[in-house]
Amino acid sequence: MKTIRELKPGAACNEVLLTFDVDWAPDEVVTYCIELLRSHGARATFFATHNSPLLQDLSVSSDIEIGIHPNYFHCTEFARLVDGLLAWYPNATSIRGHGLYTSSNIQAMYEAKGLTHCVDTILPYHPQLQPVYLFATGGLISVPYFWEDGHVLHHVAQPKYRLDLAAYPPGLKIFNFHPIHVFCNTPNYQFYEQHIRPVYKDVNALRNLRQELGAETMLRSILGGSRNNH
Repeated sequence: MKTIRELKPGAACNEVLLTFDVDWAPDEVVTYCIELLRSHGARATFFATHNSPLLQDLSVSSDIEIGIHPNYFHCTEFARLVDGLLAWYPNATSIRGHGLYTSSNIQAMYEAKGLTHCVDTILPYHPQLQPVYLFATGGLISVPYFWEDGHVLHHVAQPKYRLDLAAYPPGLKIFNFHPIHVFCNTPNYQFYEQHIRPVYKDVNALRNLRQELGAETMLRSILGGSRNNH
């Protein structure tokens, strides 16, 4: 598996990549995901939302890329938010706006600040996805992604808790998870809203909410499949 920063436009792409939107999850929750990935020899990109010593340490690791994940919903000073995250993660080259909030002006700002990859478009299950230059060759690279736990748990009435890589069409396949959903093995969005969200920062309470089938089940099925296919 590659990380986002390694993707380049122009070549046929049939890679499977993992990304995670940290979304202010406690470090112990993020650590759970890191340990799961490393137990399978997998690499991934984590998009950071806040200052975390754990994520800062991971930013210099060889198997984990740290990108940034600014939340623009309650602020119009977009560049200030990006600068704040880059001050904590100066090696970051990849970015995804929280809630996929973006615009052409925001993307131009990314390029001006030296960011190389934006991952702010989800195209669920589309074949032949690949990274493309957004404005001009050699500039900002737009990377569409293929699947997200939040999308499935929110919009699919009966989610499949196994992801069979061989069943999907050719092309770039980026699977995005949220550490909170992996840690709790969230089965659906209703369970998240009723039980997980109220105790989001309480790791002991979250541990007691872990479910039998859910987002972690999905992630483990990819990790097992990646060993056989990549």
